[in-house]
Amino acid sequence: MGERDGKWSVRIGSEELWPLDWAEVVARVRSAKAEESAKIRPAGGVEWKPYSTSRASEPPVIEAPPLGDRLLNQRVTGGGASQLIADIRSLEFSEVFPLSAWLSDKPWNLVWVRWFAFFAFYPLMLQRLFAEGITLTGAAWALGLYFAVMWGLILFILLRPPKLETGTTLGIMGFTAFIGVSLLLTCQQLPVIRNFYNATESANLVGRAFGFVFGVGVLEEATKALPLWWCFIHKRKPTTPRESAFLGCMSGLAFGVAEAVSYSVMYAWGQETGQMGYGDYLAIEFLRLITLPLLHALWAGILGYFIGLAATLPRKQDALLIVGWVCVATLHGLYDTFSSGWIGTGIGLFSLAVFVGYTRSAEQILGRLQAQTEQVPSPG
Repeated sequence: MGERDGKWSVRIGSEELWPLDWAEVVARVRSAKAEESAKIRPAGGVEWKPYSTSRASEPPVIEAPPLGDRLLNQRVTGGGASQLIADIRSLEFSEVFPLSAWLSDKPWNLVWVRWFAFFAFYPLMLQRLFAEGITLTGAAWALGLYFAVMWGLILFILLRPPKLETGTTLGIMGFTAFIGVSLLLTCQQLPVIRNFYNATESANLVGRAFGFVFGVGVLEEATKALPLWWCFIHKRKPTTPRESAFLGCMSGLAFGVAEAVSYSVMYAWGQETGQMGYGDYLAIEFLRLITLPLLHALWAGILGYFIGLAATLPRKQDALLIVGWVCVATLHGLYDTFSSGWIGTGIGLFSLAVFVGYTRSAEQILGRLQAQTEQVPSPG
């Protein structure tokens, strides 16, 4: 669209004059005898054009400045409303809103779009599905699942297991969340194990740590590892350390969510009876639903990695299982012992560092152990 009226800027040498109408531009240029060197542009425009390309009696046809520059010029001159309206009307709907192109692109088939939609709208869908009300237990399960899926996706991206069966993954998670937790509650009532759990209430720090490590740590980590042991050690199903570590993480997430549901009821009772304020209740619920399931996943993932090593290296199977079990039971028990202070936070961060270390060196450790196994002759 060209412009032949309005105000103009003219540059003669180092001097710039504006705003001028076209007659004034012609007079100034001729007076300075600068027909060949002068430059002109519409007031507020960006690009300079040679005056010599214009005709003496009328301004040249110069493309209007972009809409953004024109809006900026309107702030200076205070005009241009009619031009803005014309520009808006000139915009074609299909160019500004290319719906047909979007539909043909089929973005809903993109994996990241599906995950984005899930995390963005899952809470909203819960509100719609349970508009008439939802129980505390139901809400805890629903939100626990939400955060478990979030952590599961992150852990999958971090671990990149070479092969994964959906049925095996869901089976392990379901076993841990329902059967495993039920077995754990039953075992806690056995005489010796009950004594370990009672020790967690000891006034003595060493006694309390002993109870948390050899009671809570040993038993809960065994519960999370049981379905992996059954699949890869007892049934000898082929696996890799990375796959086993990821499945351990999934088992840990399932355990953590199931545990969070039971604790949510206890926390709600504490809030209703005045033992816990609203802020404390909200903070501890987030801890139970978000961070603690992840910690369970990290510990179970470390032991899962050792189970994967044991399945790959049967000659060192027992040693690898015991070392991995002792490692995570100790981390778990020490965290529980000091969970109310900064030491517990530090142990949680250290657990994360250990997990990351194994994920980054999984193949190197496996290679060294394989080489060591090949060099050592079998006994007998």
